[in-house]
Amino acid sequence: MNRPAVVTQMVDAIKEEFETLGPNDNNNKFFSQYIALLHTNHSLFMSETRLSQSYDIGEECFLLHILATEQLERKVSVCRQLLAVANIIEPGVTLYEMHAPMLLLAERTFKAGHCTFTNFKKRVEAVRTILTEATEIFAQVENHTATEEAMSVAADQALVQIQGWIAYVFDNT
Repeated sequence: MNRPAVVTQMVDAIKEEFETLGPNDNNNKFFSQYIALLHTNHSLFMSETRLSQSYDIGEECFLLHILATEQLERKVSVCRQLLAVANIIEPGVTLYEMHAPMLLLAERTFKAGHCTFTNFKKRVEAVRTILTEATEIFAQVENHTATEEAMSVAADQALVQIQGWIAYVFDNT
């Protein structure tokens, strides 16, 4: 067997294994197992988008507010890793996916007394910045798919809500 065929066969086997993973499976183990074999921008690693979204969708429909802090941190981390390529493939989606866990992490950290009010405010402002960027990107995309359109509307609504919340909480203190 020639080299390209071996590589193709190996990648096909890895893809097959990837497709068997569900939202509850150890996706981190899968990605760390193959990181030495595949480029970090390989389509399978870009499929880590699935991991970033797997906390939100699926048969069990994970609710962000019930996720462990470590899971929220992982979701934010995965979204940050995906931004460079994902915003080309799916403009605005990763930013939108990242805003909710960032906001929940900021809230949990503040409520637990692990950050000051000033730091909490900065973290919430960062969420507003991300939502603003996501809504601007969605506004520039022509011919939205139904999913992109729904996400665009949700991002617009989330931005209005966080701006109102910031005005109420931070501007009244």
